Amino acid sequence: MPVAAQDFFAAVDADPRPRVPPGLNGTLRFDVRDGADTEQWRLRFQDGRVTAAPSAEPADCVVVVDRQLFDRILQGVESIEPAFVRQAFTVEGLLPLLLSFRWLLPDAVGARRPRDLVSGWSRAR
Repeated sequence: MPVAAQDFFAAVDADPRPRVPPGLNGTLRFDVRDGADTEQWRLRFQDGRVTAAPSAEPADCVVVVDRQLFDRILQGVESIEPAFVRQAFTVEGLLPLLLSFRWLLPDAVGARRPRDLVSGWSRAR
């Protein structure tokens, strides 16, 4: 698996700050396929905290995704929702856990914060 994915999961695991809404509990596993190879990562959501580790243990939600798509999602080049809608990956189990994964992802490339956008409008007047 590319270093970007390993770095992403290592950063998630090392961050002691709450990253997701409190009260979210469960496990999410990514089966990332690269040709005939599959690497598995398991996230555990518990009371606003997230831990990550390579693991093939069962999970409440399992996502099977192509490595190239997963890399684009982790880099913020592609959004997880449109990829889900066009069935670019498969999901089995509790979908809210996948949707909560969005809290861990970077902003989309080229995205602007709403406050920055509004302040730009007021300067333009």
